[in-house]
Amino acid sequence: WLDHRSVFADELLRHDGRPDHAPDAPCHSCSKAAGILRCTDCFGCHLHCSECLVSSHALLPLHRIEKWTGEFFERTTLNVLNLRVQLGHHGGPCTVPERAQRPLTVVDTTGIHRVYVDYCGCGESGGVFHHRIQLLRHRWFPATLDRPSTVMTFDALEMFHNLTLQSKTTFYDFYHTLVRRTDNTGITSLPTCYKACMRIVREWRHLKMIKRSGRAHAAEGIDATGAGECAVECPACPQPGRNLPEGWQDVAEEDSWLYTLMLSIDANFRLKLKDRGFKDPELGSGWAYFVETDLYMAHLETCKDQDEINTCDSNLHAVDHANTRFSKGYTTTGVGCVVCTRHTLVRKNGVGDLQKGERYATMDYIVLSTLIGVIFTSLLFTYDIACQWSKNLFSRMAEFPPIMQLQHAMSKVFHAIPKFHLPAHGPKCHSKFSLNYRRGVGRSDGEGVERGWAHINAVATSTREMGPGSRHGTLDDHWGAWNWGKVIGLGKALHLKLQDALTNQAKHRALFEEFKATFEQELTAKWDGMIAEWSNDNRKPDPYSEKDNLTTLADVRLELAKEDTVRIREGQLGRHNVTPSAFLYVGMELEEQQRVIQLRIAAGHAGTVSQKAEMQDRRNALKRRIENWRSIQRLYMPGVAEVHSNPDDEDVDEPATGDDGEKAEQIDLCLPSDVPRMRNVGCLTGLHDMEFRLRLAQAAGALQQLRRQLRIYSGLVSYKHIQVSGPGQRANTRARSLLTRFREKTDRCAERYRAARSALAALDPGGSWTKQFQVLKKEDVRGPGREDDGGARPVGRRAYGVGTGEGHAEFSWIWIVQRGKKVGGEDVDSEVKVENFDPRFDEGLRVEYAKAKARIERWDEEVRLVTEEMRRTVAFLCYKSNWWLDRRECRSEAPVHIAAGLRAYACKQSHLMNSLAHSFCQQWLRLLRSNGLNSQWAADFLHNIQFEGDEGEGIQREEGEENE
Repeated sequence: WLDHRSVFADELLRHDGRPDHAPDAPCHSCSKAAGILRCTDCFGCHLHCSECLVSSHALLPLHRIEKWTGEFFERTTLNVLNLRVQLGHHGGPCTVPERAQRPLTVVDTTGIHRVYVDYCGCGESGGVFHHRIQLLRHRWFPATLDRPSTVMTFDALEMFHNLTLQSKTTFYDFYHTLVRRTDNTGITSLPTCYKACMRIVREWRHLKMIKRSGRAHAAEGIDATGAGECAVECPACPQPGRNLPEGWQDVAEEDSWLYTLMLSIDANFRLKLKDRGFKDPELGSGWAYFVETDLYMAHLETCKDQDEINTCDSNLHAVDHANTRFSKGYTTTGVGCVVCTRHTLVRKNGVGDLQKGERYATMDYIVLSTLIGVIFTSLLFTYDIACQWSKNLFSRMAEFPPIMQLQHAMSKVFHAIPKFHLPAHGPKCHSKFSLNYRRGVGRSDGEGVERGWAHINAVATSTREMGPGSRHGTLDDHWGAWNWGKVIGLGKALHLKLQDALTNQAKHRALFEEFKATFEQELTAKWDGMIAEWSNDNRKPDPYSEKDNLTTLADVRLELAKEDTVRIREGQLGRHNVTPSAFLYVGMELEEQQRVIQLRIAAGHAGTVSQKAEMQDRRNALKRRIENWRSIQRLYMPGVAEVHSNPDDEDVDEPATGDDGEKAEQIDLCLPSDVPRMRNVGCLTGLHDMEFRLRLAQAAGALQQLRRQLRIYSGLVSYKHIQVSGPGQRANTRARSLLTRFREKTDRCAERYRAARSALAALDPGGSWTKQFQVLKKEDVRGPGREDDGGARPVGRRAYGVGTGEGHAEFSWIWIVQRGKKVGGEDVDSEVKVENFDPRFDEGLRVEYAKAKARIERWDEEVRLVTEEMRRTVAFLCYKSNWWLDRRECRSEAPVHIAAGLRAYACKQSHLMNSLAHSFCQQWLRLLRSNGLNSQWAADFLHNIQFEGDEGEGIQREEGEENE
């Protein structure tokens, strides 16, 4: 394009002159008067005289006009050219026109215009005398009821509405964009109509919500709208009487989970509202997603601050700050919200304002409000504080009106913690509240409500400045658009979900069967029984957790110290007051200190002058310790003198600072494993065996600590992203520093294990210990059951395996390594424990078996659940299509011209519902059939519903025209 840049620039400049026109060219229409005017909105660049231009724009009063001055084109208006617009009579003359004395301000997508209008005064144009009605029938929305002076065109309202729902543009930015389109110099004096237009936009949003929900069709009138009737509902969630088969309540127990209603709860503290003293009523309180304000506030008046005690092992901000969350200067500190877990649509009456934190009184009201009138056989809540919130839930319900209570379904309500939040909780919560181990939830993660915040947070900065009513209307509007986007996206979303579920079902089925085949049938039956018992009663032993019963380095050190005591008593030792085992233990400690210095330097902790000084002090102290240790080494390892050159000449006091000197962290300690050729000569008898036992314990301890560090790191990342992000830079900086420290500790554990294994390989090459302690690669250092990270250090949440799911687990070997039994007596040595361990008693393998079994069960459920959601979606759309058809004749008393519009809109919406269902069935049918899944319902629908032409284009056209 750069080769043609000059041509494009010339063509742009060409339009500023009189292209293809002579200086004295006549009018293009009459060829009589001089052509000095042109319309930039009409196709072509023809020049016209004033009379012809005004005549041709009688029905185009908002086109932009330019006038030739003799040297250039300058902007002018049809208003200046004396155009008057006659309302009514389809543009024809009126016998009794009411001429407006002042021009009307019209805000359009093309800019802000001043237009003289003549209202119809004869009453023959539909018998309408009200100016506001005449304006509305010309698609101009008036800002006031009587004598309107400002209007916005329907096109401008549609443009802003779609723009703000997609890009979260504020009306301030939109309005001032139109100002700049009108005059980008600021020279022209334009009428100030920003506040009037804001009022129009608010009314427009409200009317569109009423129109799309069918409330304008209701015979009882719009004022009779009930709670939540304007909300866009989820077609894929179970809704009795709409998308569930007959007899769904009586299905077998093994199938009843398919009709579980799953809801996710959370709070958002970015959607605040400043206390500005506005009295701003709502246009339809409680009609969509927010709860009804007056009833809600009356309930909160009866609730005092509750002492919400956190008994979880984690630090839950939602509980700890329930009554104190950032409330100064705000009437609202955020919102509590309920969405459907599987598809993340905001529930009707599922949102409420928070006055402080996530108080139980607040969240209980919101949750129970969205469940009024809902029929279900079982109900699952996911909440990041479910472990605390679920306690005493039903006793708290007793304080609510009977219509909001769920006592009849007490045993059918279950609770879980979203998957990403779960690692931040204590061990007591990990199995009991895990979605990975709960039957009947498929691959639900419970985190959908968090994803919705990313969408709505973009309007937080503008809504916090609004009045209460305007804020509710704006947020309702955005949630309505979010829900509608989810509905029309179900075709692709469920198709991708089913494809993923089928792929992983086959993959993990094969992995599980292969894993299961390594155990005796009797053992797996025992484990299966344990899993079944725990699933029915969480008080039974947990099959998904294990106890730490490993042999530690301290255990082996104690055992060797006892052996040294026996040898001293028997006279076998007496060379030094430091025993051989203590000598080896100190040597391994020195080795660890060398690793710490090496890792700190690699991490960049020796960059500043003070850090370099501190590092030098560490090196000096370490070098002195090494020299002191070497004096003992010569007693127990006399042969090591061959390795050191002139060891007696070394100056202990010489600082380790010279560039050409050996740094303390680089000194070769020459432990028995470092010089295997001295195994039989040059070392005290039994020293190799002592180190071997210490190294076994060191390797086991390093692996155990590595696993612990990875779990802690995962929890810290979760805590930072969920609990810390947002309040301030200081908290984020502290959290990042903490993460860095734990990452360095993790690296140190990995290096300690590698050093221990390297020593074991030197002391006993190819020994039985290799079955337990494998080579630790970089890609093996990842969280429990996480996907392969490809050996590269991930960034952010995926560091150390954080962020990948249990359902996709292909676990690293470090989580299923065979554990040796704890040292029980002096006649048991470490080699025997590793070689002869009995897998029947290995809790680690039982845990991995239970997790693998749960994994394939969840994928099996996911396949069935997504297939059922597909069927429910089509059934709901068919129900909604018929519902719209029933609305065609609801208002029999409506005037003929209004009734025609009501009927046409109902028919269009009915067709849209069928078109969506038809499109979805076409997307899903082949996938269902090719995998042998139930597809008869889709085939029947496609057979019964026929469309002319391309249905896909029809759907796209409907969405583009009305965004319904």
